[in-house]
Amino acid sequence: MGDIAYLHLKDKAGARNAWDFPALGKGYVDFETIFAKLKAANNNSPFSVEIEFTQAGPKDLAEINTAVQDSAAYLKAHGFEL
Repeated sequence: MGDIAYLHLKDKAGARNAWDFPALGKGYVDFETIFAKLKAANNNSPFSVEIEFTQAGPKDLAEINTAVQDSAAYLKAHGFEL
């Protein structure tokens, strides 16, 4: 944990080989454990968020905005200030 200086957060849904990367908290990545381990190590590294949707991409700008808002709400619910 002491060597981690930056994180790139990306959730995953669907089959392991499927292109399915939803908003944070909408997939099966165990962010709670990751956040807890970072907190226990007093690691406050910055991070970025990536949302790729499915291979077809987002259907429209509204879907993108919703995914960004959902990801922000998820992070705030876990104690992050954005």
